[in-house]
Amino acid sequence: MKSRDGKSQRREDKKREEKRREEKRREEQSRGEEKRREEKRREERRSEKRREERRSEKRREERRSKKIKEDQRRSKKIKEDQRRSKKIKEDQRRSKKIDQRKSIKEDQRRSIKEDRPKKKDQRRSTKEERSKKIKEDRPKKIDQRRSIKEDRSKKIDQRRSIKEDRSKKIDQRRSTKEERSKKIKEDRSKKIDQRRSIKEDRSKKIDQRRSIKEDRSKKINQRRSIKEDRSKKIDQRRSIKEDQSKNIDQRRSIKEDQRRSKKIKPQKKDDPGARKSRKVAKHCVFPDSV
Repeated sequence: MKSRDGKSQRREDKKREEKRREEKRREEQSRGEEKRREEKRREERRSEKRREERRSEKRREERRSKKIKEDQRRSKKIKEDQRRSKKIKEDQRRSKKIDQRKSIKEDQRRSIKEDRPKKKDQRRSTKEERSKKIKEDRPKKIDQRRSIKEDRSKKIDQRRSIKEDRSKKIDQRRSTKEERSKKIKEDRSKKIDQRRSIKEDRSKKIDQRRSIKEDRSKKINQRRSIKEDRSKKIDQRRSIKEDQSKNIDQRRSIKEDQRRSKKIKPQKKDDPGARKSRKVAKHCVFPDSV
């Protein structure tokens, strides 16, 4: 019975804990929904504020654009008025200038009309004076022309003489030039021949030097070959000497070994009765038979 009561209590406790957890979840869900609603409201308010700010900015921009347009219109009107005033002033100035020019032209015409008879009289007087001067100066001019003609003829004669002298000088120069050219050609031919001979001599010398160099190179090669043969012979002799020395050393070593073997006493004595390497007398009549 006790075990059953304990199990029932545990089940009830589990059910209570589950109910509490469900209540907590519901409360958390309700709180989350409230928070979401508040955030939505805040976002709506922010969006409304942004819309109002945009509307206010649009209105400001419209007002600014209207003001700018009005200012532009005013500036255009002012500029048009200024242009008109300038045109009017320019027209007035032009009219004044035209009137001044007309007045000046009329004054000039009047002065010309008044001065015409005076100019006619002056021209007549100048013509008469010129005619008188011409009549007076005619014989002088004739004399001058004659003198000029004579001078021209003299100058022409002088030029002819100068031309003849020049032609003579030119002929002389031509002759001298021809002679010089001939001499130069001869000298050139001589120089060319000399250079050719010098070149031939140089080529001969070069050939001789080459032959001498070749002979020297041959001699040097021969000497080198002789030296090489000598060095080979010397090497052979050295090798022979070394072999001989090796043989001598071997012989010496063999002799020394033999000597050492002789010096060493044998352990078994031939004559056991002898002392201090003294031979024992053999009691035998016929020693040669032993």
